Order: sequence, then C-alpha cells, then structure tokens
Amino acid sequence: MGRQALVAVSACLVMTAAMAVFGMRPAHASVPRRMDSASRPILLIHGNDISGSAYDCNETWHAARTAIEDSGWTGQLAMAGLYKGSKNCTYDYGGDKASSITDLGRAAAWNIYHQFSKRGEPIDVITHSMGGLVIRAAIAGVAEHLPNWPPYLYVEDVATLGAPHQGAAKAIGVCGVYSTQCGEMAKGSRFLKTLPRNPQSAMGTDWTLIGSVADTVVDYTSEIDEGHNEWAHKVDYPNYVSFSHSDLRLVTTGTYGLLSENGTSRLEPINFGASPVVVAKNALYWSSKW
Repeated sequence: MGRQALVAVSACLVMTAAMAVFGMRPAHASVPRRMDSASRPILLIHGNDISGSAYDCNETWHAARTAIEDSGWTGQLAMAGLYKGSKNCTYDYGGDKASSITDLGRAAAWNIYHQFSKRGEPIDVITHSMGGLVIRAAIAGVAEHLPNWPPYLYVEDVATLGAPHQGAAKAIGVCGVYSTQCGEMAKGSRFLKTLPRNPQSAMGTDWTLIGSVADTVVDYTSEIDEGHNEWAHKVDYPNYVSFSHSDLRLVTTGTYGLLSENGTSRLEPINFGASPVVVAKNALYWSSKW
C-alpha cells in the first residue's frame, strides 16, 4: 500500500512537470451530476503534527471508518497521509514540517485529480483539524487556476471537524518556529488572509463546518468560521457536551444537543443531534440541503 501511494504521488509530480514544460491542460470531462449518495468515495485527511512525524491512518481513522461502513456506506474510504513514512494510508503526500499547507493542498489536489476527477468520479471529503485547511487550499488552488495545479476537481461535499478556519491561537504557542504549518495556522497569518472561503470545485462543493465550544485546541469560533456566512452549513456542539478536539473525529454514537446553521446567519438549536462523525457522514450523503 505504501509503495502504491508513493508511485501515485510520483506520477503526480511527473504530470505537473510535463504540464509546466509543454503547457498541457487535459480536456475537461463532462461535469458529474450532483446527487444524494452513500456510494461516493470518501477521502479522509488528518491534521497537523508539529514535528511532521508519520501518522498511522488506521489508528487515526479507525472509529470513523467503522461507523461509516456500519451505516451502509458503500463507497471507498481512502485515507491520506500528509507526512512521508505514514503507515496504513491509502496515499502518502510525502510532506514534512517544512511543507506549507499550500504544498500539501497541491499534493491533495493532484491525488484527487488522478485517482478520481480525471475519470469523471466525484468524491466526498472528511477532514480533522488542519486537514480542513489542506482540502480548502486544494480546491482553492485549482479554482484559481494556479500554475502546476490540476485543471479541475470534482469534490461534491466536504465536512471539516475542528478545522482552524480562522487560525488556532490556543494551539500555536511557539511551534511556528519549528513548523511551517504551525506558523500558517496562526491567527492573522498571510496564508489565512489569502485563503479563499467556500472554494468550489468544478461540480460545486457543499461545505459543512463542525466545531465544539469545549475544544481547547482550536476555538469554536474558528472551527465554524464565525462571522462569515459564505459556507453552506455549520454545526456547533455547546460547552456542556464537552467534546474535545480529538472527540470530534472519535465520537461516533449517541445523541447530543447542538446548534445548526444551514445557509442562514443564525445557529438554531437541535436537542437530539447526532455525534460529530455521524453529522459529517450525513453531510456527505446530502448533496445540498439536509
């Protein structure tokens, strides 16, 4: 699996170089139709490691994968490893602590393009923590037609769990000295100031931002990008629910009070809402309204 992933990433780099030298732009396939579906492939993208150390994707995503599979989801559940040497990941993006989030986003974009989009196959994405910025950068870079990026992507739905959309002041401390990604996640960083909100793939992308008031790593106002109404859906778990940063990707059962916003500027209370992972999965099922 690791060898296949490295080959896939190497192929991405070769294609990038060819496009740069010869000005190649692959023909745009017919845009897939948006639809409610439990058969789309899902790409799971984990968060930051300050030292850029390898992740074990099975360990990180075991609870979520099990819950999604047990719910009857039939699409492939693929896992991206952001750092080189990651274990049990479907794809290895080969990053380290010096890689920028844009670098990781470009790797994700080429991965999605080669494995899915160029074949006309849409995918859905679930991310945790910094992974939300990685997919945001991936879709934004393609939408802006940046040089050496894929010509298009088909990403139908994205659900971000605990993503620092406005930065992560509580988590950063001095780690920006040691990690490029940490510096970019600091509130007010140049990266965050220039990163587009609600970026759209060629088929449109329905975003759901999920956060927790009790998260002590990333502030909930950042997780739901408070004050910015460009996003389609937002879900916020109140303080009394006590979901930690890790809980957002680990809790898969039970009912909880939550606040939900669907295309409005006001969060509405729901007394018996689903767990974070189930909310994310449900958000991927519905192509727009839910």
